[in-house]
Amino acid sequence: AVRANAAQRLGRHQDSVLAYAVALQSRPAESRWLLGMAVSLAAMGQTVQAGAMVERARASGPISPDVALYLRQQGVPMSDGK
Repeated sequence: AVRANAAQRLGRHQDSVLAYAVALQSRPAESRWLLGMAVSLAAMGQTVQAGAMVERARASGPISPDVALYLRQQGVPMSDGK
């Protein structure tokens, strides 16, 4: 997850997605990692896949309104969470 976050901060979103995928193998319901992956997917224009990550994260608990707003602004389709 640290590697994924570092890659994301450097704008290396493909590397970030791959690293988050590896991290999620050990903790598939870790919402921070799911949302991190969603951010990188959205940055690569893969908004539908990003939306799927958001829904997986939402199944583990609430999502920060700031994160949800950011992802919506990036065009990520997601339910309203209600």
